[in-house]
Amino acid sequence: MKKRIDEKDKKIISLLSKDPDIPQEEIAKKIGLSQPSVALRIKKLRDAGFIDKVIGMNP
Repeated sequence: MKKRIDEKDKKIISLLSKDPDIPQEEIAKKIGLSQPSVALRIKKLRDAGFIDKVIGMNP
């Protein structure tokens, strides 16, 4: 089964690749989602193997 990602997922991956320490809140503002939605997408991307690990923390 192929794993699929959408444009917002691609933007999250791009932002994290440019700045691994970017806060989820900042990602949320840049792509127009809530912080909890970004956290869920990051978890799904990590579980699917698109992201190895995420180092930053949210305040």
